[in-house]
Parts: sequence; structure tokens; C-alpha cells
Amino acid sequence: MKNKIYLPQFDVSADVEIFGNKVTVRYDGNEHFPKRLKVKEQYFVVIDGKEKIMVLERKAIGSWQFTLQS
Repeated sequence: MKNKIYLPQFDVSADVEIFGNKVTVRYDGNEHFPKRLKVKEQYFVVIDGKEKIMVLERKAIGSWQFTLQS
């Protein structure tokens, strides 16, 4: 499912794919997304007006993959 997220600490929005608690940010179309994110770090994110925390699981070639925390 395609969604838009907002990362307030970086003041940036991104188009993402969300499946369950997995969030994938593809590089194509999100070239402005922060590049220096660290694996296993927590980041605040706003999805559909709700604040959540997501953890970067891995930086794959061409995308970032996160897990949403409950």
C-alpha cells in the first residue's frame, strides 16, 4: 500500500510502501530522503496524522527498510 510519511526531525516527506509493520522507502522519487540514517536507530514519523516510531532495519541498494514500533 502506498502512503506518504513525514519525518519531523529532518523536515522531509517521502512516498513509501507499507505492508503490516514494514515500511519501505525507495530511492527513486525520494532523492531528498536523509542518507545518513543509522541501522537500528529509532526515528519519529507521522503517518496519516499519527506519530509513530520506526527503526531502520537495513539500507538495501535503492531503498531503506524500516519496522514500525507499537
